[in-house]
Amino acid sequence: MHLDLLKNGVEFCEAGLKQGPKDADLIRLRDSCAEKLAEQQKRRSEQASAPTKSEFNADEAMAVQEQVNSLTEQVESLKSSIMSKQRDQARVKLTKSIVSETPEETKLYTSMGRAFMLQERSVVEKRLSSSLESLDTELPKLLKTHQELEKRRESSEKELKEMIRSLQTHNEQAATASAH
Repeated sequence: MHLDLLKNGVEFCEAGLKQGPKDADLIRLRDSCAEKLAEQQKRRSEQASAPTKSEFNADEAMAVQEQVNSLTEQVESLKSSIMSKQRDQARVKLTKSIVSETPEETKLYTSMGRAFMLQERSVVEKRLSSSLESLDTELPKLLKTHQELEKRRESSEKELKEMIRSLQTHNEQAATASAH
């Protein structure tokens, strides 16, 4: 909801409710996301059917600029998170490959903070598989969210450019009118 990805929020809640159908918090969150999504879609349809606004004021332009800045920050943060997850995924795949190539009698250690602990091969392999599975599930969702945020940012930038052009045209017309 904080990223304004209401459709994704509804989908995630629905997936959660398949696991726990009576979870009151998930039901409330899903309903809240669905309500805000409906309001958002209603506003968009009203804006699409309304005549185009030829003049915008500076306050509206500033609000859109702030939205663009916020979306840009979110996109950059998400890019960083995606890159980190991709590095983790590559590291886990490499580690899993190396573990599978080592002889069965080789002792395996896992990192425990600043120390290492001897672990059974099955525990190490299970932990690596679990980590890889989690990353393989999480990365596509992050990439989809990134695409949606990027589209919203581009849309906001387009709106801002349109406002700026309109304001410039208005100012030029006002300057011309005052010169006469």
